[in-house]
Amino acid sequence: MKEDKFFKIGLAMAEILSGKKEAATDLKLLLEEYPEMIDKVKDVAYSIQEIADKKEK
Repeated sequence: MKEDKFFKIGLAMAEILSGKKEAATDLKLLLEEYPEMIDKVKDVAYSIQEIADKKEK
């Protein structure tokens, strides 16, 4: 249930990040691997931004 909530947040953030929906998939993988990293929505947004920035390079 918690994972679904973060995935939905990830989709919303991906839309904000110019439709980079792959960032939401990366976020789901990140959450599965390191669930302790993502405690707040702010952390989720930061993680998605980092992923999006890395994919642009």
